[in-house]
Amino acid sequence: MKTTYLLEWFKRLDDAVSRAKGFAGTSAELEAFLSAHLVVLCAGAYEDCIEHLFVERASKTKDAEIQVYVQNTCHLLFRNPKFQNIVNALKLFSDAYATNLEAKVDTSAREAIGSMVTNKLNVSHGKISAVTLGDVENYHNRTKPIFDALEEILGLP
Repeated sequence: MKTTYLLEWFKRLDDAVSRAKGFAGTSAELEAFLSAHLVVLCAGAYEDCIEHLFVERASKTKDAEIQVYVQNTCHLLFRNPKFQNIVNALKLFSDAYATNLEAKVDTSAREAIGSMVTNKLNVSHGKISAVTLGDVENYHNRTKPIFDALEEILGLP
């Protein structure tokens, strides 16, 4: 990742995961609570980072109205950044962008971001999530290539 916005977000997420792991083994209830919090935090950050990248790409047009349009459209239409949702959002820019992302991102990263979002949805809708701190760390680390690929495809930074 090269975009300052993403670097800052991912540092915050990495730090949060690391700090939470310091409580692993102290209490199963605390670990479950921290894991639930982290999946919500990460999934929200991923959504925010993807929207940021799309707006940054729009800013290359040097047209303020286009930037605002892309920002508002993303805010209204882009939720739950599962891999296919990211691909579908990219198709709104270009079919080539979507095809390129599909070629660059392996199954492991696709599954990881999907697992993070699924667990976030379970937590936010009051369902049981069996995700552990180790799972969150694993999923989070495996999602990073998606953001590297997005930056490259969108021509950022």
